[in-house]
Parts: sequence; structure tokens; C-alpha cells
Amino acid sequence: MTNKEFASRARQIATNFKTLYIMGCFGAPMTAKNKIRYTTNYAYNKQPTIKAKIMNASIDTFGFDCVGLIKGLIWGWDGSTNKVYGGATYPTKQMIKDGYCPDFGTESMMSYCTDVSVDFSNIQVGEVLYMYGHAGIYIGDGLAVESTPKWQNKVQITAVGNIGKVSGYNTRTWTSHGKIKYVDYDKEPTPTPTDYFEPNHDYKLLKAKYLRTSPSLGNNVVKYNNLTALSKKDCNNVNGKAQLKKDLVIHVTKVLKEGNGRIWANYGNCVWVCQNIDGEKQAIKVD
Repeated sequence: MTNKEFASRARQIATNFKTLYIMGCFGAPMTAKNKIRYTTNYAYNKQPTIKAKIMNASIDTFGFDCVGLIKGLIWGWDGSTNKVYGGATYPTKQMIKDGYCPDFGTESMMSYCTDVSVDFSNIQVGEVLYMYGHAGIYIGDGLAVESTPKWQNKVQITAVGNIGKVSGYNTRTWTSHGKIKYVDYDKEPTPTPTDYFEPNHDYKLLKAKYLRTSPSLGNNVVKYNNLTALSKKDCNNVNGKAQLKKDLVIHVTKVLKEGNGRIWANYGNCVWVCQNIDGEKQAIKVD
């Protein structure tokens, strides 16, 4: 399964199926037998109000907990009401030995991931999301799918607070994200840094690269030994050079020649100079 298929199926569960947050569940339909199974296995599910919701659920309602959503999809969940786990296949020891995805909990999930990061500027569609005690799936456009008792008590689409709020969606801030080993992720081409800029395009200025600017200085601009930066919150003063604390995306509105470099205007009251500094090109075209 590709990362885009993984994300698409998660979205479909959130939008096209009746679901209910049930602890320990990875997609089982609420048949009579499954209702007994899931109201006698976990203390959470045994609570009178939770048990009542499970017992009152229709057969076409599927139960998921947070990490169960991820495992159910990887294990082949297909929304079948006549299969014990909705089409998902719980792994046997031999299946795991043969490379099938094992059963894992929320706290061990990230050990089955690669490229684990706390930087959400580079997150890819289909990556799993983690915070203590909870997991989700990133589906793109700043949105995630998660099964949670919070808000709607089901599988639902929410905004990833690390990226920003999205109108119409509840927001959750996560701790980290990563590529789960049992999903095939597209290899995104590595962008080539440049020191040449065109108007009417967006460019990402790379973290920790030294930047030079020429004035016009505004109230939000600080100056380091004839070098200017947007503000102290964006840049450090490193030996008199303005060094970005994080990647910064700017929109180029105007390009003029200046010496061996190029400059552009109208961003943060600065005129930024495009230069190849210390032998490294410092920006990536992102649009």
C-alpha cells in the first residue's frame, strides 16, 4: 500500500463509514458477538456510558482506537460487516516472521517508523503522527485522521496544530511524525538550492544559512554589522552575520541586479540579497 492510498483510506473511513472510538479495536463491526467481546475486555469499554454506546451501535458501525486505526488499515481492513475484524487480518507468529506488520501499541509505534522527526515542515502524506498516548495519520493539507473519544468520539478529520489551524476542524498539536515501515512512501525529489531568484515565485530560505540584505529598514528589522534580518525571533547574530533560526518561505515580488547577486523586495520591510555564501546556495524554489 502506498502512502497516498494509506491516507486516502483513512480519509474514507472518517467520511464514509459509521465509526466509534472503542479501546483495543481495529475495525471490528458491532455485531452481537463483537459487542460482548469489546465490552468485557478493557476497563475503559466497561464504563456504563461507554458500554451503552457500544451496545447501541448498529452492525455497520466499526470500532477503532487510535493505533487500531493504523493497524487495521495495514492489516487489510475493507469495511466488511460479515468479517470479525472488518476485513483486517490479525497477524500470526508465522506471518510476523514472514515480515507482516506485528501488533504494536501507541508507545511502541514510532520504533516501527523511519525518518522520525519533530519538524513538521517536511511531513509527507501518509506519515503517522504521535503524541504521548495517542496516534494519527497525516492526510495532507494540514489535516490528520485520528480515532479519539474527544470531540466526536469516532474516527474524524482534525487539523495538525504544528502546521496551523484549519477553519472548520478541531486542532491537535502532535509531538513527532514518521514513516511507518509497512507503507510504501513516494520518494520525493530532492530540490536543488539556488542563488538565482525569479519574481512571482515562493522560495524557502534554508535554516542556519547566512543571509545578507540591503536596507530599507523598518521597525521590525534588526541590523548586525551592516547585515539586516527580519527580526531577532527569526535570526541569530553569528559573528556579525544574520543566521536564520528556521526555514523561512518568502514570496519574491521584485528582482533587481546588485553586484554579483540578485535582490528582491517587499518582504518584512527588507530588501533581501540573494548570494552564494560560504560556497553554499541558500534557497529552494517551492512553488
